[in-house]
Amino acid sequence: MSLGEWNDQMLHDIGVTRGDLHSALGTSLLEDPSEKLGALADVRARLRAARSIS
Repeated sequence: MSLGEWNDQMLHDIGVTRGDLHSALGTSLLEDPSEKLGALADVRARLRAARSIS
């Protein structure tokens, strides 16, 4: 099943958004879109953790 077929809740569960998918697909052919998705999910998780501290 492709990530594009997942619903928004399923994407949220793995830490990405539909916008992240579009962003990752817009990368260069030389870049790995899964690395872009991982980096976006990591940034989002760090921001969420930082907000929970304050």
